[in-house]
Amino acid sequence: VGQDDGTELTRMLDGLDVDTINVDLSSGADVSRAEQLLSNSTISTMGVKPNGAFEISSEEADAMRSAPLNINGRSNSEVIHPFVTADDLVTGRRDRWIIDFDHEQDESIAAEYELPYEYLKRHVKPERAKVRSLTARVHWWLFERPRPHLRVILREGKRFIVTPRVSRHRFFVWIKPPTIVDSGAVVIDRSDDYAFGVLSSKIHTVWALAAGTRLATGPNRYVHTSTFNTFPFPWSLDAPDGALGDVQLAHHAAISQAAKNLDNARSEWLSADPGRTMTRLYNAMPTWFENRQKILDEAVIDAYGWPHDISEEEILKRLLALNLKRDLEGD
Repeated sequence: VGQDDGTELTRMLDGLDVDTINVDLSSGADVSRAEQLLSNSTISTMGVKPNGAFEISSEEADAMRSAPLNINGRSNSEVIHPFVTADDLVTGRRDRWIIDFDHEQDESIAAEYELPYEYLKRHVKPERAKVRSLTARVHWWLFERPRPHLRVILREGKRFIVTPRVSRHRFFVWIKPPTIVDSGAVVIDRSDDYAFGVLSSKIHTVWALAAGTRLATGPNRYVHTSTFNTFPFPWSLDAPDGALGDVQLAHHAAISQAAKNLDNARSEWLSADPGRTMTRLYNAMPTWFENRQKILDEAVIDAYGWPHDISEEEILKRLLALNLKRDLEGD
């Protein structure tokens, strides 16, 4: 805890003279001043928080999904879905399954999916009986935090963007419905390569490192409210395609193509060997990947109209200025 009464005319941070010391013990652009932008905050959410043994093995999932139709004439596959955790995003694992009754408040309707319901009755209900939350105890067959916005995304059937909340490296991946993502990840409701490309660029990484949180020397924490919701894209995500000029459309196309190239190459590398992970890739940064990342970074920088040799400090200053300008204009 520190206090400054304003009488000292010089300031020193990490052994260096600086003009200002921000509340997060940084100097330069104070990104804590950034405001949440409406166009961003309406499309970001966290993954679900089940609170209980809702996850099942692939063998159990297969048995339930292949069982005869229930008395309601419906298949158990309607309430059994692929499940991805933040750790899976890093390691590449994709063989988890979870029982999910979505928002079904009527227990009698849930009970008609016999095998999934009886499984939760045995494995989840006893645990939920001990929790402090009355809602969690009463509606024990439902996730504690079902994330209504994520449900809308899943029902739309379009792919969406996901990033782990805590990670040594900031990266984004595509997830397709009906896969459900846990609360260790942030979900962004965009299906276009342009948004994916901007988020995967150095520009957003610099902002995420500054606007996120970190405990001691641990990995960076991506907080969607202060990190994604405040990030100003080259132009507002609310801008309809028809409102973009020819120059903006050209930048949009360049970013989209660079993002596709990077993601396709990354996916091929990961799928070639089960032992390969995102962490290994970003730790090594092989030249082929570095080259594609550079093309994407420069395409995004061009969209902002900035020089390719721009410093990270200048990136933060310009992004903060753009954020505050957008906020004043109502995004």
